Amino acid sequence: MKRILFLLCLLPLAARAGEPELSGEYQKWQTYHYAENGAPVCYAMTRAEATHDAKGHHLAIKSRGQVLLQVTRRPSEGANPVVSYVAGQSIKNKTPV
Repeated sequence: MKRILFLLCLLPLAARAGEPELSGEYQKWQTYHYAENGAPVCYAMTRAEATHDAKGHHLAIKSRGQVLLQVTRRPSEGANPVVSYVAGQSIKNKTPV
């Protein structure tokens, strides 16, 4: 994944700021890139297909929105990639996850 993000950031950035452009699809992941203040930003994301409990049983949660996992890289900042998670629902404080 780290190599894909690195290579993705080397691509020319044709998208305007704030408008991510799809760079590629790798199995269940999609990669995007855009420019932010003239600097390249790239990220890879995937969507959950199903939800399971700790014992592996499928859970049907009707009120849940989209569950996403995203890894973002800003090579011009020299920082490590950042992992973001969207749970698809609000989580109460002090709830074990």
